[in-house]
Amino acid sequence: MKRELSGIYEEIETLLNVILKKAEEYKSEIMIGFTHLQHAQPVTIGFHLMAYFQMFKRDLERIEDCLKRIDYNPLGAGALAGTTININRHRTTELLKFTNITENAMDSVSDKDFVLEFLSDAAICIMHLSRFSEEFIIWNSQEFGYIDIDDAYCTGSSIMPQKKNPDIAELIRGKTGRIYGNLMTMLTVMKGTPLAYNKDFQEDKAALFDSIDTLRICVKVFGKMLENTEFKTEEISKHLGKGFLAATDIAEHMVKQNVPFREAHEIVGKMVKYCENNNIGLEDIKVENYSQISEKLTTDMIPELSARACVDRRVSYGGTAVSDVERQIEAGKNYMK
Repeated sequence: MKRELSGIYEEIETLLNVILKKAEEYKSEIMIGFTHLQHAQPVTIGFHLMAYFQMFKRDLERIEDCLKRIDYNPLGAGALAGTTININRHRTTELLKFTNITENAMDSVSDKDFVLEFLSDAAICIMHLSRFSEEFIIWNSQEFGYIDIDDAYCTGSSIMPQKKNPDIAELIRGKTGRIYGNLMTMLTVMKGTPLAYNKDFQEDKAALFDSIDTLRICVKVFGKMLENTEFKTEEISKHLGKGFLAATDIAEHMVKQNVPFREAHEIVGKMVKYCENNNIGLEDIKVENYSQISEKLTTDMIPELSARACVDRRVSYGGTAVSDVERQIEAGKNYMK
């Protein structure tokens, strides 16, 4: 586990570096941010990618932390109670290059929490990969058309020659259940075993080895796929006029003018309804029609409504403004040094 988890650690590091590179490439390119899979607010592609950087950064830290608890030498615990033979466990710990030595022989042979910890970490990491894969699958669809995945990471249909299926992303999404199953297998094995050793414990091998192999290849291949994917920024920009993306900016602009948010929320809601009824965008509302929406609505309540302006205004720490995305990327680079 020390050897294999070190390998997984390196693959996650590689993925993080790919994300940083892509985030820097698209740090100022605008895309749509979603909530409930509906258009919510404009963000930058770099900002979106840096969200995943933070997730995989925590995955890296979990693996690193797990390695600390794996680094204990159990040799010499015997069947459960130690041994009468004159051995030197500290010397074998040194020779086998363990950092620590287990303190209790019964614990050494009867608990598999170090396996469970990794399986849990693996389940969280593959979940993050699955979410990212799901977005690749959605973005690759004709309805979205946000990305162009290199042909090496897609396949055609066995019957429809026009198809370009995101198979790698789908396979990773599918293998998530496999790693979840391995975690549940071991939790179930361990839950009813009295101290000390029980033959049930041999089930740890299949669950552990499979999760190690599966997670490592998924992280590696996803990183390669991301590295060889381009965002179709012109296509993305065609979608920016849908969903009233500037609505929150109008409400917040009103709040800065001492309009209570509850009232601002109501006014903007009426603006959106007016736009829907008249098949126009928020930026198309004419001043002479303001009174039809609300007697309180005035021109100074409306900020610039372009997607670029909405992005540039979000300068709060951790926000999507390009200046803060650049800060996030720089912080990421410093973390990876």
